[in-house]
Amino acid sequence: MSRFSHVAKLKIDPAMTSPYTIEEIVGRPVLHLLHAGRSNHGYFNARLRSAKAAAKKTKGKGKAAIEAAAEEEAYGLERDRELFPAHVVTGWERVVDDDGADVPFSVEACAEFIEALPDDIFEGARLHAMATSNYRETSDGDDDELEKNS
Repeated sequence: MSRFSHVAKLKIDPAMTSPYTIEEIVGRPVLHLLHAGRSNHGYFNARLRSAKAAAKKTKGKGKAAIEAAAEEEAYGLERDRELFPAHVVTGWERVVDDDGADVPFSVEACAEFIEALPDDIFEGARLHAMATSNYRETSDGDDDELEKNS
């Protein structure tokens, strides 16, 4: 048994989803999100491929490299609009079309929905998916156990 099992418990479960309620939309739709980070291999690898492609354009030299890095950062929101339907959003609740009819979840429908979201609303979902604290199981019992060890 490891002396640091209490720390290992903090690892992110790559299969864990976290609900994100979009408060700004009437009906308060909920997106079920996987972690948008290293624990989500599909998402993380797609982001790496995107960054690598941007770096190849500049060959990593001087001002062009700095501009490419800035462009990659600015492109991050748009890139995530493409990546989230396939790698981060696993389902939803209360998403409706213009007529108020429920829309069944699919990657294609999700891509269309995310594309329609204003930047600030999508950024909220994005930040939620990136926050590791939304993907850690904690319980009050663990806190008590840790206090005994200090």
